Parts: sequence; structure tokens; C-alpha cells
Amino acid sequence: MRLSIIDKGTRVMLPLYQIRFMRGHCGVWFLIFVTILLSCSKKNDTPKTCTVSPTTMTATAAGSLQYDVSLTGAATVSSITYAGNTGTITVNNPVLPFSVNLNVLAGASISITVLGVAPAGTNIKAGYIFVENSGSNPVTVQASCNQ
Repeated sequence: MRLSIIDKGTRVMLPLYQIRFMRGHCGVWFLIFVTILLSCSKKNDTPKTCTVSPTTMTATAAGSLQYDVSLTGAATVSSITYAGNTGTITVNNPVLPFSVNLNVLAGASISITVLGVAPAGTNIKAGYIFVENSGSNPVTVQASCNQ
């Protein structure tokens, strides 16, 4: 049995089994297309575990230091650990935004590490500002984790 098809004004005669074969493949191509389309449009809803740790430094002179931690959206912070005058200080489940000011001596270590979770569309930011007592050479360092 043959089926007549008109393509751009030209009449083509195809056996019926070829028509069924082409029709069957159209379904396969459609499924492949839909699968690719859906796999590309998925967004990542898994919250990201974050360790935010700006670059550490050593104070070049005596000065003032301010550590800051902030977040956006539903991000959470479980702990903040920073270098203080008496050693390392850890604050668990801090109230945010977090800020602490210290006077540091030349040679003091300046570092902060923040642990938290950032769901999609949120951000955790940590940083510090160091200013020598002379007022010269201010240093601002920040790092963030977002998804």
C-alpha cells in the first residue's frame, strides 16, 4: 500500500511502512527535545553550606580594626571566629548583622571565618576594615558566599 504526499507542489509516493517509521521517530525526537529543555531549566534549591573567610593579614602598625558580618534573605550563620586581642574568639549563633571594633598592635593577626548556610538567592558577607593609628593605609577586605 502506498500513500501519496504532496511536498512543495511535488507529489511523492511513499510506502505506508516509511510513513509509520517517520511518525515513530518524531515522537522520539519530541521526547529528547522535552527532556533537554526540562533538564536545562531546573534551578538548584539545595542550600549551600558556606565557609566565608576573607584573606588574612598581619597589622603593619598599631591601629583600629572592625570586623563585619551580614546576610541577605533566609541565609543563616552558625558561627563567627575572629582573631582578637586575647586570641581566637568564636561567637556561636550570632545576632546579625554582626560588628566588633578592636584596637590592635603592630604584628597582630587579622582574620575572620564565618560558617553558615545560603539558600538560593541569598548571600553571606564577611570582612574587615583596618586603619593604622596614623590614618594612612586603610585596608578593606571582604568575601561572600551566595547561591
